[in-house]
Amino acid sequence: LSEILPSLTSSLSSSSSPSSSLFSPLHPSPIHSLTFLPREWFFLSFLQSQYLNMASILRLNSHRLYTAVLALGGHSGGYSSPLSHPLPLHQRSLSQTKIENAYKKLQGAEKCKSLLKKNLTKDVLDKCKGKKTKLGATLYDCISSGVENLDAGVGVHAPDAEAYRTFAPLFDKIIQDYHGFAPNEKQPPTDLGEGKTKEFPPLDPEEKVRDGRGLTMTSLDTGYPFNPLLKQDDYLAMEKKVKAAFDGFVEKDLK
Repeated sequence: LSEILPSLTSSLSSSSSPSSSLFSPLHPSPIHSLTFLPREWFFLSFLQSQYLNMASILRLNSHRLYTAVLALGGHSGGYSSPLSHPLPLHQRSLSQTKIENAYKKLQGAEKCKSLLKKNLTKDVLDKCKGKKTKLGATLYDCISSGVENLDAGVGVHAPDAEAYRTFAPLFDKIIQDYHGFAPNEKQPPTDLGEGKTKEFPPLDPEEKVRDGRGLTMTSLDTGYPFNPLLKQDDYLAMEKKVKAAFDGFVEKDLK
C-alpha cells in the first residue's frame, strides 16, 4: 500500500481525468470513481472530490467486508478484504474446475450411494465452490475422499474446524442425515459422569480377561488443520510440542 498510493496520488494530482491503465473511470466529475485490477487484497475504488477529506474504518456486516477509507488530502482511497475468505482470483478458476469435475464424477457414478452424493446438489455446489477457510481449505478438500472412494457411506472429511461453518450448506445436511441433528438444534448439557464412577460395577473384577491397558488421545492443536490438510512439517512441529508437554510431567506414572 505504501508503495502504490504515492504514485496513484501523483497521477490524480496531475490530471482531473486520470487515464492510467490501472483503472477505468466509471462516473464523470465532480467525483471520479475508479476500479482497479483485481488482487487477493484488492482495491475497490479510488475517489477524488473536493468534498472528500476523511479517515475512517467501517465494518460492513451486511456485505461481510472490511473497508478502509484513507485520508489523502483532497483524495480518498479504499481497499477491502472479504471476511468469508473467497479464493484469490488467480486460483479460483483452477480450483472451481477441479471441484466441478469432481461433482460430475460423483453424480455420474450410478452405484454410489454416499451421503455426499445425495446432499451435494448443484445449489450447494454453487454456494460453496468459491470459498475457502483461513487455513486454506476448499470444498475439494472436503469431498475429495468421497469422490475417490465412491463406495464410502458418508464421503466427506472436515479439513479444519472452520470448514463446518464455511461449507455449512453441505455439512449441515449430511450431519442431519447421519445423526438426525438439525442446524437449529442445540447440544444437551455436558454430563461426563463425574462423581458417578462408583455406580458402575467392575467389568473384570478378577482381571482374568483384561491383560493390558491403553490410552488413546485425540485432540487438536490450535492453529493446525485436520488430517486432510496436514503436511509433514505440521506433523513434526506438533510432535515437538507434544513431546515438550510430556517431558514437563512430574508424575512418575506419566513419564
